[in-house]
Amino acid sequence: MAKEIAVLVNERQVTAGINEPGILVVYAKENTVWTPVRQMSVSFDYGQGLVGLRKKMTELIAFLQQCKTFIALAVQGVPYFELEKAQVNVWEIEGKPESFLDEVWERERELATQKITVVKPSVESFIEEPSCGHYFVNLTKVQQNNAGVTSKQVLLPLLRKGKFETIGIQCKHIPPWLEAELMEKKLNYTVERINANEVKVNISSRG
Repeated sequence: MAKEIAVLVNERQVTAGINEPGILVVYAKENTVWTPVRQMSVSFDYGQGLVGLRKKMTELIAFLQQCKTFIALAVQGVPYFELEKAQVNVWEIEGKPESFLDEVWERERELATQKITVVKPSVESFIEEPSCGHYFVNLTKVQQNNAGVTSKQVLLPLLRKGKFETIGIQCKHIPPWLEAELMEKKLNYTVERINANEVKVNISSRG
């Protein structure tokens, strides 16, 4: 497992969203120190359409080389699916790289060695069941903190289990894979804005 992690940052050296201009920095760990080893400017011109976007992602993935961990503030749409197709693990974290690189690396190692007993309690801690079949998930905590889990790890088992009446998801933004999953399973859902920084996704089962 390569000791490299790629982080998309802005001019303030904090994580940037994939849709904003930034610098992709690949860090390598030597002993106990993370050091930038290469970087590239990232800026997507959506006026070039899907072909141009995929070409840019091909360049980005080639730049990653053996690095299979990608961190940004938010990743959605084509960039997310291209990274997933390339088997790159995507993390959405807010903050400076030095504050989360070690913890992400440890979590990646645990996942690689299938130490799932560490992951499960963390996943369950984000899910509440106020009444039978009705769930509430605070995904904001996953998205804004280095929670050690991804939105997929929290939500996907609950959605695919299917034994629910409603699921309320509070989040900073809708995970890019979630809408595709809801459409595939033909689930009803609505989106409401809670405040300037958060939305709530209300999912209901069709029976």
